[in-house]
Amino acid sequence: MDLKIDILTSRKYEKRPWFDLVYEWEDEIKELLNCKLIYEPTIFKNRYYEFLPLVYHFILMFKNGGKPVLFFEMKANVFHLWKNLNYLIPWIIDWYVNPNNQWWYNWLYKRHKLILVSSKEVYEYLLAKNTRLNIRHLALSLSDRYKITSNTCYEKKYDVILIGRQNPVLKDFLDQYKKTHPDLIIFIPSKQELASRDGYLDSMKKSRIALYATPGIDGGEKRTNGFSQVTPRFLEMVASGCNIIARYKTNADTDYYELEKFCQSINTYEEFEKEMDKCRIKGPDMTFYSSYLKKHYTSKRVEELQVILNEIDW
Repeated sequence: MDLKIDILTSRKYEKRPWFDLVYEWEDEIKELLNCKLIYEPTIFKNRYYEFLPLVYHFILMFKNGGKPVLFFEMKANVFHLWKNLNYLIPWIIDWYVNPNNQWWYNWLYKRHKLILVSSKEVYEYLLAKNTRLNIRHLALSLSDRYKITSNTCYEKKYDVILIGRQNPVLKDFLDQYKKTHPDLIIFIPSKQELASRDGYLDSMKKSRIALYATPGIDGGEKRTNGFSQVTPRFLEMVASGCNIIARYKTNADTDYYELEKFCQSINTYEEFEKEMDKCRIKGPDMTFYSSYLKKHYTSKRVEELQVILNEIDW
């Protein structure tokens, strides 16, 4: 029999826009596993209370009786102490391991029977370092609400979309390309257009080309300690029917998401110009895109999650 879990959510007080993606995952997992949401008390938005794990424990026990509880953790951090409970299952989105304080995380997370690590690069790094934590790799996903088929077709109004944090190398290449191709139409969505998840995806659907880079390169190494995982934005670009021009450091994560099947990592302007010329006139292979995304929808991750849960002695 499949293990039953609940989901802990911070949506009552956490309103920052990037959490909307997390709430999509939570809602879909809730529906697929027929479980309930446990709303984290708003008192815990005050970090003084984050150092009271015993209080937190009794609140959760009252709400769910000690059943295993899954929650998304945006970033592994020192404030995790209050959630260091054996029946809580953290699914860590960003874990930029610092080799100098790995022992600290071993202590902060030591009570968990299961820790889900979204980055395969980080997962393999921790295994190689003989971590004492019970970790499993479970990648991030794209909500099934954005499913596409081989017949999906979007009207493309712009050549390139610039959205979110830009990779400085790709941005420099684009500026250089624009000087010799003045007819290039670059789309930078407004805050209003990006105010909702639907608006965000609709903006990408209007563009033929999207520039993508993993975060731990070209100056991002300091922020990520050199780790460079593939982010959900890549899947969103695929679902939006964009030709993708990418720059990345090959690692376990880029291999897992098969980035090389979409674009070889761009290292020179000549490579960039060649890809841009091709992508401006050639549409994406939606048959390939739709087949690829079947491996990365949230429903697929839920199947993988259930297998992992059933392996643990609760």
